[in-house]
Amino acid sequence: MAGPMRMGMAALAALAALLAACGRGPPAPAEPASFDEAMKLASSKWELHRWSEVFAACDAAFRYADRGGERRAILAGDCAAEAAARMGKPELGLPHYQRLVEVHGESLRTHSGGQRVANNLGVLLIERGRRDEGIARLEWAAETYTGIPYASTFGRTFTTRATIVKNLARAYYETASRPAVRAWVHEQGTMLRDHLELNAGSAHLAMGGSSALDALATIGRRQADMDTPAWEAQARAREPLEADIAATQPHLMQACEDIPLRTTLMQACMRELAP
Repeated sequence: MAGPMRMGMAALAALAALLAACGRGPPAPAEPASFDEAMKLASSKWELHRWSEVFAACDAAFRYADRGGERRAILAGDCAAEAAARMGKPELGLPHYQRLVEVHGESLRTHSGGQRVANNLGVLLIERGRRDEGIARLEWAAETYTGIPYASTFGRTFTTRATIVKNLARAYYETASRPAVRAWVHEQGTMLRDHLELNAGSAHLAMGGSSALDALATIGRRQADMDTPAWEAQARAREPLEADIAATQPHLMQACEDIPLRTTLMQACMRELAP
C-alpha cells in the first residue's frame, strides 16, 4: 500500500504546484540591458500609448544614464515624467525631475528642455503642498532670463518664458507683500506690457503674453501697484489676437517641444498652475 500512497501524494503535490504556477501568471519581462535598449523599448511602447510600460522603460534608461552621470539622463527622466503624466500619476515623475535639477543641473542649464523641466517640477511640488520648494524651482527656471529683454526671446522661447512668469506670479500671490516679490512683479509687468505694446500684431514675438501679464496684474492689484490698470488694459487688448491664433494654430499657444524617441516623437509641454 505504501507504494501507491506515495505515488498518490506525489501526484497531488505535482497538481498543487501546477495550480500555483497558473495563479502566478507569466514571468515578468527582463529589464532592458542598456540605456539604448531601454529607450528603444520606450519608443515602441510610446507609439502604442502603453504608458505604464513607457514609464518602466524610461525609468530603467534613466537609472543607467544617472549612474554614469551622463547628459542623456535628461531625455530619459523627461520621458519617465511625461509617461507618468499620461498615466494620470504625475507624482511618479517627481523623483526624476528632482534628480535632474539637483544632480544634472549644469547640463540642464544648457539643455533645450531645461527650463521646462524645472518649471514642471516647480508646479508639481506646489500642487502637492510643497510651495517653498516649488517656488525655488520656478525661480531657478526664471534665472535664465535675468537681465534679458523680452525682445530677445521669440517663438517657443518666449512662450516658455511667459509660462514661467505666469506660474511665478501665481505662486507668489500668498507672499505678495514681500519687498523682493513687489519689485519682481513691477519689473516683469512693466517689461512685458511694453513688449506686448511694441509687438501688438505678432504671434511669434509675444504668444502667451496676455495671460502672463494678466497673472502679474492679479498680484499687482493685491500689492496696490499703480501700474496695474495699464497692464490689465494691454492684456485685454491682446487677447482677441491670441484667441484667433489659438483657433487656427493651436500649436503656438502652449510651450511644447517634440523630442525624438528613436522611432517616434514625444511631445513635452509646460505645466501651469491653476489661477
